[in-house]
Amino acid sequence: MCELFAYSAKKKIELRSLPHFTRFLSHCRWNPDGWGIGWFAPAQLVKAPEKATHSRLLPKVINTISTNLLIAHIREASVGKNTYNNTHPFIRMSGRKTWLFAHNGTVGPLKIHLQPLGETDSERLFCYLLEGSTTPKGIMHQASFVKGKKNFLLSDGEYLYAYGDTSLYYLQTPNYVMIATVPLSKEKWVALRNGQMVRCRQGRIIDSREYTAGKKELVRRMLFTPLRIFR
Repeated sequence: MCELFAYSAKKKIELRSLPHFTRFLSHCRWNPDGWGIGWFAPAQLVKAPEKATHSRLLPKVINTISTNLLIAHIREASVGKNTYNNTHPFIRMSGRKTWLFAHNGTVGPLKIHLQPLGETDSERLFCYLLEGSTTPKGIMHQASFVKGKKNFLLSDGEYLYAYGDTSLYYLQTPNYVMIATVPLSKEKWVALRNGQMVRCRQGRIIDSREYTAGKKELVRRMLFTPLRIFR
């Protein structure tokens, strides 16, 4: 499976100083089909469809990044060829904001109006989320109708959203909150529950939402859901 990594911090952190990130990259032996790092501010993205440990560019990028909000991904290709446009994270403008997105899992078909650049179900999920309301409630609402595995990270530069499905953990410290597919240290990582989404800002989790509707409620919401907002 692919792996996700992110953090939101009170102050800028030099990426090269984080042993958690080094351990995350070491997992590329199981995820050899690409790496990518997106960060703020302003929004920047560097990625390549190659194994992280084989990259000449990656060490240079790591040495230059100092930020308080970052999303990273290492890929095991499942849907879409091993190309730049299919490599995570993805970046897109919506609602006068620049958004970054990375996903682990496989989701079912989605009807979207935005045009993806690549072939992945993950980028289609990104477009689908942005076509709805991008409030915390709106993101949760959109995600609740997506079938399949949908562990994802999403950010507009101010907030970091982490949605857990099959495997996503967070680590809260006094200075930052870190998100990863699997625990990256012996510290106290906490697993997100299936359908739980946390929102982080400046190094702390500020709220948590969870979708627990039963079948009857889900049917009612699908029948009476408001029209999605297209941008």
